[in-house]
Amino acid sequence: MKYALVNPNWDFAGSTYFGCRDPHYPLELLFAFDKIVEAGHEALLIDAQVENLDIRQVKSKLDAFAPGFLVIPTAQS
Repeated sequence: MKYALVNPNWDFAGSTYFGCRDPHYPLELLFAFDKIVEAGHEALLIDAQVENLDIRQVKSKLDAFAPGFLVIPTAQS
């Protein structure tokens, strides 16, 4: 099976988020990526934040990979 993990290009405008605003790979996605590959599956990790990708660019990468499962982390408001 093919899994895609996407770190969105977060917008912190008006946010009360107190975490690190500098671009960094999310550890939970890196861990999941390694476990997916370790289990013998194909995985794609897209970091739209670090690569400064807009939604159309992310969709293009996803369309090319054609995953059967998509993971996008969210944050509570």
